[in-house]
Amino acid sequence: MIKPNFKTTIWLLFMCFIGNTSVFSQDISSLEIATQEKTKFDTSYIKSYYDDLVIGLSLPKKNVDFSLSDVKNEQELFYQVNTKTSLGFKASYKWLGISLGFGIPQTESRTLKYGETEGLDIQINTYLRKFVIDGYFQYYKGFYLENMDTYFQNFENLDISYYQRPDLTYSNVGIAVRYVKNHRKFSYKASYDYNEIQKKRAGSLLIGGYAFISGAAADSLVVPHFATENYSEKGLFSNIVAINVGFSVGYIYTFFFWKKYFLTLGFVPVFGLQSYSAYGPEGNLVDNKNGLGVSTVGRASLGYNKKRFYAAISGVTGSNNLFNKEQTAINFGYGNVRFTVGYRFGLKKKLF
Repeated sequence: MIKPNFKTTIWLLFMCFIGNTSVFSQDISSLEIATQEKTKFDTSYIKSYYDDLVIGLSLPKKNVDFSLSDVKNEQELFYQVNTKTSLGFKASYKWLGISLGFGIPQTESRTLKYGETEGLDIQINTYLRKFVIDGYFQYYKGFYLENMDTYFQNFENLDISYYQRPDLTYSNVGIAVRYVKNHRKFSYKASYDYNEIQKKRAGSLLIGGYAFISGAAADSLVVPHFATENYSEKGLFSNIVAINVGFSVGYIYTFFFWKKYFLTLGFVPVFGLQSYSAYGPEGNLVDNKNGLGVSTVGRASLGYNKKRFYAAISGVTGSNNLFNKEQTAINFGYGNVRFTVGYRFGLKKKLF
């Protein structure tokens, strides 16, 4: 059996996914595109700045992790990437919005401690009145083992660095579509795109579907040499590919306090069919599963809104969980935290 070329497979799928929309440089740490539409809504609940130019500066911090657990032996490996903090710029006008982020160089001491991570993280977000569509393409290379204290007692006091895997790669490509049932009174854009303001408390049921392909690959076993005896044969792999397809049902709600402050919380469990295959260093099949799967997505946004000025800190966390007969648990996780400040400019003349 030939070991699949994981990076090439993901790249080809991504090219099919974005079509001819854009060409991106690896110097860009993140890019988001959002579109809006001007449709009917309850003006007592939502204030629109559709005809204004909305500008914002942000400090986004993204995170990706990959964990492997042996349920029987109660062992876990928790790999994380050493991602850079970015400086971001976002602008929206009418139906078009764009957000760019550029990585800030890290200190030498941090690189020595956690290793280097190369990555390309592109998210395409379309915020329509009735629908929210999220597209993802993520590729990271270079991880470090975050839970070193599990295998080395008093690790923080030892004169050793984190176990680093510059050969370990993570890729994720997919799309999720959600229908906002209470779209006349609840605004998703008010908490995450800022070209609207939610005037009263409101929430909405979110119903949708999703399709993702994700996985990890390394030159040798994902489990390090000092931990192999703690894992069953099903956990000793170097390459894993997973496909998740299904539907989601969740809820999101915006609270208000002290008049100008808001808090939006959302949680979306995802249910569907799941298939994954894990391979050893020689291309031999180590583990596979075809069945039901559960994933989760959570969002939060805390902010301050005036007529023109706004500021917010928002975050998202998600995971694709793979289980097999209570022996092995694998998790692909992602998330980000973003602090944004901005201003809404009223234009005397329309740009288009």
